[in-house]
Amino acid sequence: MRYLLIAVQSSIGNMVFQSRAGIFTNGVADEINIDDPASPVQGTMFGGYASIAGVWYTDNRFPVIWQNTYFHADYVGQWIRNFEIDTNDVLSNVNGFWDNNGIIVHMALNPVNGCIAYANYPGEIKEICYTGFVNNLPVAKIETDTTYGAGPLQVQFTGSNSSDPENLPLQYNWDFGDGNFSSLEDPVHIYNPGTSSPVSYYAKLTVTDDIGQTDTDSVLISVNNTPPQVSIISFSDGDLYSMSGNTQLPLEAAVTDAEHGPGELFYRWTTILHHNAHLHPESIDTNKISTTTISPVGCEVMNTYYFEINLKVTDAGGLSTSVSSNLYAACDPPVATFTASDSVVCAGEQILFNDISSNFPVLLEWEFPGGIPAVSNDVSPLIQYNVPGIYDVKLIASSFRGSDTIVLPGYVTVGVYPLVNLGADTTVCGSISLNAFNANATYLWNDFSTDPELIVDSDGAYSVLVTSPEGCSATDTIEVVILTVPVVDLGPDLTVCDTAITLDAGLTGNLWLWNTGEVTSSIQVDSSGLYFVTVTALSGCQESDSINVELNLPPAFNLGTDTLVCDSVFVLNGPTGAFNYLWQDGTITQSLNIFTSGIYALNITDTVTGCQASDSISVQIGTVPLFEFGPSLLICDSVYILDPGITSGSFLWSDGTSNSTLEITTSGWYALTVTSVQGCIFTDSVEITIPALQQVTLLLPSMILSVSINHRFY
Repeated sequence: MRYLLIAVQSSIGNMVFQSRAGIFTNGVADEINIDDPASPVQGTMFGGYASIAGVWYTDNRFPVIWQNTYFHADYVGQWIRNFEIDTNDVLSNVNGFWDNNGIIVHMALNPVNGCIAYANYPGEIKEICYTGFVNNLPVAKIETDTTYGAGPLQVQFTGSNSSDPENLPLQYNWDFGDGNFSSLEDPVHIYNPGTSSPVSYYAKLTVTDDIGQTDTDSVLISVNNTPPQVSIISFSDGDLYSMSGNTQLPLEAAVTDAEHGPGELFYRWTTILHHNAHLHPESIDTNKISTTTISPVGCEVMNTYYFEINLKVTDAGGLSTSVSSNLYAACDPPVATFTASDSVVCAGEQILFNDISSNFPVLLEWEFPGGIPAVSNDVSPLIQYNVPGIYDVKLIASSFRGSDTIVLPGYVTVGVYPLVNLGADTTVCGSISLNAFNANATYLWNDFSTDPELIVDSDGAYSVLVTSPEGCSATDTIEVVILTVPVVDLGPDLTVCDTAITLDAGLTGNLWLWNTGEVTSSIQVDSSGLYFVTVTALSGCQESDSINVELNLPPAFNLGTDTLVCDSVFVLNGPTGAFNYLWQDGTITQSLNIFTSGIYALNITDTVTGCQASDSISVQIGTVPLFEFGPSLLICDSVYILDPGITSGSFLWSDGTSNSTLEITTSGWYALTVTSVQGCIFTDSVEITIPALQQVTLLLPSMILSVSINHRFY
């Protein structure tokens, strides 16, 4: 709450009474008499100079005009005045109530009978009571199921919880703020502004009792709107404030609003001191970001104090959100604690310490063994450590509430720098190993490798950063020139099945020297043994290699020339000896029976040397063109066709003809040789006899007839 204070001045002897209110004239603080029409506080002039704290009348047994008003007394003026406070918590009127009523030293409301009791010095307790009938005002009360949301927005209004102190019926008059009205107790109304932008309405309920007394309640309904989201961020709820002096507390909040920008949000910060069961609010601060002063009150045995910081943020549509955070007095002694920029450093480095002791110490006593300086009273001392070792840190934090000590043994470790020496710049053949080893250190070379040793095989500058376990680092750089080394690779040791092989040392050098005395880049060897070579490049760099050679003679065999086999089983034979055999069909015996035409291959392996040999042969299985002329023939005809009975193949008769048949007209031996398509040959012969013609005479009884008939007889 806040009130406009009035200044009261009295001069009893000269009857000068002056009651004034505070105002601003052209921005300058000023005052004005309360009987001036321009005064913000209206009333008749009165005087006094010994005000007595009064009482709020919260009962309902005084007439309505005095209910919820403030009654104030003056010890010297011996009066009681009635102060009216408007809805903005501002004093608006000072009304006369009772004059010349005694020497008042205390006032209170008697909740039993509704009277104002006061102590009349030196020894009386009196009461001011109203004995007439009071028909109290009805109490209007609006309840809703919602006050904001997207339009069209349906709102369930409830007015039936309004009340009349005399329990008499009430009349209801609703004004929904959009031109619509209702006389129902609990109406439902739909707001439809016809736009998607935020639109706000004030719904008002007026209740009227039996004698026409009224009371009004209202509620804001905001369509297409939501309240701001508010969170105080400059301090936390439950934080402590110092008892050693005033605290300037920063006031800042994180605020967002879905429908309104920062310029459409309005802030009201209120600092409220809670003292037991009553409040001491301070002036409202309307800045977005501000500060407030927290006084060092509290820590009393019989009294309870704490500060409430309230922030109410209202958007342009009238919706608001109120949040509060509380601060409590730091009544306990400090609890010593601190932070440090590091706890492990290298000799010569500094550490920044920072006190974060709770409960607001006013005196800090630091001790830094091994540090420079060794003691300090600063909040954030900067300490340098030059000598490697392990050191304690001690802090005593004190206030008038007490003190606390923290000692951290071995908190600070001061390390030494690694020793790094890669040697002088150098020229080497092929490669060089650079070693930066330090015990328990880590390594980072300029090629990003992290081993203590680096193998270098190309020209360049090489550097390494070596870091000790304490984080102390040292570096070194070396320039390396790599000379070309010939590449020599005779390969792995050889066991070969051959009479000789060639060993080649390559052409990367220009001088070669073999252990055979030869000086060429390659040599041919025809005996088993160890062979090595040294190759020298133009750079003068040398490289050697060796190889062990074992020569084994491969087995020799021959399956023979390709062959034709006619109507018979053919057997292929591998060589005899200590061999393993493998024919092309998987057969592993020495011999293989051949039944069909094809190419046949044999691989043999010497079981002693492992040497192998292979050979193949083409075998053609042909069919003999069989035929038979039979026994000798006596033919009585003058012509006989000799036919072997087959038609395929080539034919060669004994007379040199090549037809498949032979026409025979004379006796003799005849032979035929038939060669099949595959080349198989079959021959048969036969003797054929053809007798000569004879004359036959037929004798008939009546005549003798001589006839010559060519006919053969058998």
